[in-house]
Amino acid sequence: MPHSQLFTTKSFFLRALMISTCLTPAVQAEVADAYRIDRLGFTGPGFISTNGDELSGPVALNPSGLVIGFSARYSGSDRAGTAGWIDDGSGPVEVGLAGDDYLNAFGLSTTNPVLINAAGQAVGTTSPTQGGAAAWIDDGSGATRLGLIGSDYQRFDGYQNSEPAFLNDQGLAAGHSTRYDPSVVTFRNKGQSAWLDDGSGPTRIGLIGDGYLNTDNDYTYSEVRALNQQGLAAGISERFNGSEQIGQAAWLDDGSGPIRIGFTGNGFQDNTGVAFSTVQGLSGQGVALGWSEPYSATQPNGRALWLDDGSGPVGLGFTDAVHTSSTGRRYSEAVGMNPAGQVTGFSERYEGDTLNGRTAWVDDGSGPRQLGLTGDEYRRASDGFENSLAGLINGSGTVVGQSARFDGSDILATDAWIDDGGGPVRIGLVSENDTNGEPLYIVSNEPIFLNEQGQVAGEAAYAEWPSGSTRGPVGWFYDPQTQTTTELLFSIGEAGSRWTQVRGMLEDGTVFGTYLGDDEIRVFAWDQVGGFVDLGDRASDLSEEQWRRFADTLLFNDDGLLVGGGDVVGQTSGESVYLIRPIPEPSTAGLALVATLMVIGRRRRH
Repeated sequence: MPHSQLFTTKSFFLRALMISTCLTPAVQAEVADAYRIDRLGFTGPGFISTNGDELSGPVALNPSGLVIGFSARYSGSDRAGTAGWIDDGSGPVEVGLAGDDYLNAFGLSTTNPVLINAAGQAVGTTSPTQGGAAAWIDDGSGATRLGLIGSDYQRFDGYQNSEPAFLNDQGLAAGHSTRYDPSVVTFRNKGQSAWLDDGSGPTRIGLIGDGYLNTDNDYTYSEVRALNQQGLAAGISERFNGSEQIGQAAWLDDGSGPIRIGFTGNGFQDNTGVAFSTVQGLSGQGVALGWSEPYSATQPNGRALWLDDGSGPVGLGFTDAVHTSSTGRRYSEAVGMNPAGQVTGFSERYEGDTLNGRTAWVDDGSGPRQLGLTGDEYRRASDGFENSLAGLINGSGTVVGQSARFDGSDILATDAWIDDGGGPVRIGLVSENDTNGEPLYIVSNEPIFLNEQGQVAGEAAYAEWPSGSTRGPVGWFYDPQTQTTTELLFSIGEAGSRWTQVRGMLEDGTVFGTYLGDDEIRVFAWDQVGGFVDLGDRASDLSEEQWRRFADTLLFNDDGLLVGGGDVVGQTSGESVYLIRPIPEPSTAGLALVATLMVIGRRRRH
């Protein structure tokens, strides 16, 4: 049969990892009657080349509609740096560090915003004249420098490098600064320090000192992996025995000193003392999610997941005989975690020492509950191979995922499912008969977005019979109230090819995405009441700019604001930034705004 390859975990897990959701009441979607479009970022002299090139890009959107981004600076026909900005459609406000110390060879600056919080504070970097990056925080009224500075953090030629990695809504940033020995003429660094900084001065965090320092060259390395709203950071530090690196340790630190977390000791280090733990995420309650490597003599032998609040690790996932190989290997991987501390993931299955699939589960530390579609059609007849992956989980514990479906010894398709605690329900698009030789059949379903109502938006792929060549993607929407899936297909090309992509879904069930119309990418909105709307058509008469093309939807919030990239008439190359807002703007009464910024992806035209 066609399509005999296993589906992979990469794209599904990247979308799902550490999704944090807000509880909201059930509401019904309704696409607005009209939309307004504003151009964001800097334009005009200094931001357009003599060839007519312009380039601006959005970086992040906060719940109140503030966007941060960058605009390229030009000197004649040459790119000459970037300006960072905050813009809500009323005009850009420049952010970032300013002054003679931050000018390049063109006499201009290079600034790149990174994050913006709900309070409208942005963090980013500006390049000093000597090179590198200086971190800052700015609400539009002027930037304050962040990060560790001084002799340990400046190279012999003045080069410095500090970058923010996280920002909470209280204005606390976490990031990294590169270490140097300024007395030595060398470009080699001495590692990296992690820090917390709210603009009043940095505090170094992470495991340092004995056991975390290379005694030969003073090298040490720490990295922040998560920061919660209470100001607690989680991260990793490299371990050393004298001058020999012996793995990596995980930690929690709120600025008062680090606590090592994860599995340690016998069974989790080799016979030379090498041990490895890492952090994947952190809850608002201060519980870190991570994993440690078990060891067999000198060889790592799988992956052990844990939750740890500093009082000791609690294991996650399956560890029974089915999920343990004949050599003692156990391997579990986390995918998502909700605010209640429920984690989704999978554990590998074995037949002897041979991988025999994956079992999906949800676990809060009290033991895993199996997820996924089961039965004869989800088990390979020849060897009992089963493959299910759990992904997104919402605040009430509803989980979506995928399971491989077999036709004898071949994988026929990957099916999507939803489980609210009562067992899996198959969702997504289904061919009438996948094996009857129809010209096209459904080969895969992937759930991409899950809201608090349990509504799901995803994508499927059609394939040709019998070659298996894909003709997709096509979007779909699942409503648990009616237990029905609606196909979102807005373009059919030559030879029956489909191309409709889902880029976002709001808490009210409105779906945003892109489709191929008139041989170009166009942006759409869809809901159960009004159906399909081309946002370019709705916005064309309400824009002060003459937009030629909307290339993509990059960012959105739960007020229905969309930010993306496109072209205006007269623009010869590059990309401009648009902000689309419903008119009238919908009421937000009863809605909790999404706190996690969702950067969906970008298509640039050069």
